[in-house]
Amino acid sequence: MDRSHVTVLANLYAQLGPLIERVNAVQEEMYVIKKNITHSFPTSLVGHKRLPERYHGSVLKKRRTSADSTILLLPDEILFKILRLLDIRSLLSFAVTCKDANFAVNEEMLWFPIQHRYFRNIECLTFPAKNGDNIPSVMSKRILALKNWREIKYQQASLVLGNIKIQACMHPVLSDSVYLASKNDILELNTITGDKLSNIPIPSNCVDFCCDSNNIYVSSTDIVRVFDLKTKELKYSINELMSHGNRIKVSQNHLAVGLWDGNIKIFNSEFGRLISSIPGHKSPIHSLSGISKDIIASGSSDRTIKLWNIQGKSLCSLTDHTKTVTAIELCQGATHIVSGSKDCQLKYWDIQSETCIQSYTNPVDITTLSWRGESIFISGDSLGNLFIWDVRTQSKPICALKNHTSSIVAATLSEKKLVSCDSSKRVAIWDFSRVVPDVSH
Repeated sequence: MDRSHVTVLANLYAQLGPLIERVNAVQEEMYVIKKNITHSFPTSLVGHKRLPERYHGSVLKKRRTSADSTILLLPDEILFKILRLLDIRSLLSFAVTCKDANFAVNEEMLWFPIQHRYFRNIECLTFPAKNGDNIPSVMSKRILALKNWREIKYQQASLVLGNIKIQACMHPVLSDSVYLASKNDILELNTITGDKLSNIPIPSNCVDFCCDSNNIYVSSTDIVRVFDLKTKELKYSINELMSHGNRIKVSQNHLAVGLWDGNIKIFNSEFGRLISSIPGHKSPIHSLSGISKDIIASGSSDRTIKLWNIQGKSLCSLTDHTKTVTAIELCQGATHIVSGSKDCQLKYWDIQSETCIQSYTNPVDITTLSWRGESIFISGDSLGNLFIWDVRTQSKPICALKNHTSSIVAATLSEKKLVSCDSSKRVAIWDFSRVVPDVSH
């Protein structure tokens, strides 16, 4: 701590002198509150706006107000400093003690450091609290999903659709929706009810698609069509591909298209303006990563993985695979890569040293990969296996998700859900925010 920080702290304590004794007295009250809260309410009630009738007895007969609790009379700055010292379970429990406590805990600034602490390593699609949300309720659901991912607890559902889906993307805004693409259309599906919410007809053969919070991007033969995410209307088209578009990814306002001739074209995703054209591989591109820190990775049937910046400069080439690289994901802040291939190998790479850190052998060839973060990724293969892997463990997956009996053609995930599709038209939904109740007792 330098001298300027010491001076600032000294001035702060001088100004808050009259409150120091009060804060010290409140610490003891906070300990008692935390102890009573922890033992008074079941964990399942955390985040509920209203408690079940059976809890409206003596414990809650008289609801606390700020007049009953010294801590809620403190200035906001002091109150939030104290609340930040609580662990997240105690903080969520404190929120249900009274309306004033819930109001205090709903302060968005209070949750910034907490969200960073708990979710900074989650690299898939997340759904943090937004303006107007009940923050304790949203956070309790996110914490539950985080816990269930670690313990591999989920609720499973599946349905059979009328045609084979070739790609899937979680809705970037709505946590209970997923987009599924076939050759002729893109279907929006509710992952809880199974209802079909919208449908976008595709005039020509759809090869791949992706989406962000504004648009849906569809690669069809030698054209890319961009649809508005809300209205589902066509916004613009990209016609200057000069080859068959095989893979497409969007991130950080950049749209990358991997072509059959081995080249990569990067466009501005808002207007479709060409940014760079990369003469990438000698053979067709079969996998593209999202763009992270202006870096993109590509995998090809020439058996190589190549990394580029968005201006087209080659950064490195990885050559350990012996067959087509079918799936690839940039991870951990673009410092590592996970790749899968028809050679039945999954590899975890360090980009800086350009070496394979860990190699995993799968029973058959890999068809899809999804990186979740926290060292976890999911793979799908041509036998219908879905495996959850941890790069910190050796050789074997930590879990197998069983539902499919034919080749996995697509998989997509968010912090709460995993959706997978196979070649027999089956769609499976693995919901880690909902757990099947234990009825064994």
